[in-house]
Amino acid sequence: MKRSLIFLGIILFISIAIFGLYQYNKPHRDIASSTADYELSGDDLCSEFARDVEVASEKYADKVVTFSGVISSIQQNQNGNYNILLEGQAGSINCEIDQAIKINTQNLSENTRVKIKGLCVGYDDLLQELQFKKCNIVQ
Repeated sequence: MKRSLIFLGIILFISIAIFGLYQYNKPHRDIASSTADYELSGDDLCSEFARDVEVASEKYADKVVTFSGVISSIQQNQNGNYNILLEGQAGSINCEIDQAIKINTQNLSENTRVKIKGLCVGYDDLLQELQFKKCNIVQ
């Protein structure tokens, strides 16, 4: 009896270790090649969050969204990633573009309309802006 419990414990430990390694080494989600779950304007997206943050967060959280808007600013952060801020009538959207994705910032400037696809990570109540990661400029 004691021997079978030890054997079962070892099997359970090995199973958990294998699952953990699988999850750790799982490839990241490729936003650029995935299809968007939602496509709308940046103003419409911000309006939904302005109306009800909880409902909009539940709808868009961890979803790929394509949206358009006017660039307010472009900055490069300490990690080498670009942050593009889109300002609209209903709010702003902060889009982080990984340095692995090469963008031509010479073609992007303030007051330029762009279409962006990214992963919605949430709404920042303090700054009152939407946060997107792994963004790509859609041509």
